[in-house]
Amino acid sequence: MDIDFRKLRHVYLQERKSPQRLAKVPADFYDILRKYVEAERDALAHSPGVEDVQALMQFANLVKLVGDIISIRQRKIVQMAISASFSEFYEPENLVGWEREMYAEILNIVRRYREHALSLVGLGSGRPQKHEVPSAVPHDATPATAEPAVPPELSEPVQPTPPEPETAPETVRVRILKTIPAFIGTDYNTYGPYDVGDVVDLPPGVADILLVRNLAEVVNDEDSNAQV
Repeated sequence: MDIDFRKLRHVYLQERKSPQRLAKVPADFYDILRKYVEAERDALAHSPGVEDVQALMQFANLVKLVGDIISIRQRKIVQMAISASFSEFYEPENLVGWEREMYAEILNIVRRYREHALSLVGLGSGRPQKHEVPSAVPHDATPATAEPAVPPELSEPVQPTPPEPETAPETVRVRILKTIPAFIGTDYNTYGPYDVGDVVDLPPGVADILLVRNLAEVVNDEDSNAQV
C-alpha cells in the first residue's frame, strides 16, 4: 500500500468517526508508517531548503498525525479489552500485527485484576483462579520490616501541600528574523506570511520549530505589541 499525508489523514478521520471500532488498515500498517516517516525525514534532511519552514511544518504535521492515530487506536484497544473482561474472549475487528498480542495481554491483566479484587472482598466465584497475582507479601499480612504504628498525636505534623507547577503558556511571543511564507502549523491552522521584525504570538509547538531554526527569537511582553 502506497501512503501519503492525504491517505493518512483519511485513516485519522476514520478513527475519529468510529469511537468504538478500529479503522481498517493494512496488516503491515506500522511498517508502512515507519518507512513513510523515515523517507520524509530523510528527504527533509537532504533538502537544499532545509530551513524552509513549510517543509519543517509539513514533517511536524506528519509526526503529530501519526502520533494521534496511534493514540486513538491505543485508547480503543484498552477500552475494548476492559469491556471484553466481563465476557468470553473475542478478538475485535481490524486489529493488525502486534496489536493482537497487546490486546490479549491487556485483557489478561484486566481479568486478573477483576478476579483478584472480587476475591479480596469475598465475591469471587470460588472456582480456581486461572492466574495468580504475584505478591511478595500477602494482602492481609504485615511485612516483617514494617514500622510500628505511631499514634496520630505523636506523628510528625502534616506538611503543607506544595503549590501546583505552573502550566505551560498557551502562546509564545516571538520576533520574526527571516521572511516566512504562510504555512500550516502542527495544530493544522494557517500562520503567516511573516516579514522580518514582525512580533507574533504562536502556540508553543509552532514557535519551537521557528526558534530552533533561528527563524525567530523570543521577546518579552513589554518589548512590543503582538501582530496577529
